[in-house]
Amino acid sequence: MKLVSENSEPDIKKRAASEEFEQKLEGLAINMLRVIAGAGEPAKLLQEIHECALATQSYREVYGQYPSAFQIAKLLNLDNYDEDEWESWSDAERQRWEADGTFMLQSAAARIRRASLRIVAAQWAGQRTVLSNADRLFSDGIQRYLKAMEFRRKAWSKR
Repeated sequence: MKLVSENSEPDIKKRAASEEFEQKLEGLAINMLRVIAGAGEPAKLLQEIHECALATQSYREVYGQYPSAFQIAKLLNLDNYDEDEWESWSDAERQRWEADGTFMLQSAAARIRRASLRIVAAQWAGQRTVLSNADRLFSDGIQRYLKAMEFRRKAWSKR
């Protein structure tokens, strides 16, 4: 019996190169963030950078170009994970989580995460204006979070 694949050899190589690149870049980013936060494995960073560079080169060899800025941003943007999760929910779940404040709470937490990352980057770069704007975003995120918690408490107390 002969097994027939619908994917051609070039398609299989492209998929493997994309997956390898995404895995290596994501792993590097995760460890780097953990190291910045005082955890992670700093001794592995240089090896992860090297492996990410090799995966990027493999990607280029298969596709004839480097991954686009859009692909990289989509992979590393935390908001995409929140959107993917939101899209995986049923309509009933979305309605319930909007009504009980879960969505509002998650949105505020995402705002705080984005602001925190901007604060760290601005501090390292010595960018006072960016730091000031990030501080405002952080404060706004905290205010939204507190309002969401109060909204959620009231929604849950009505049950």
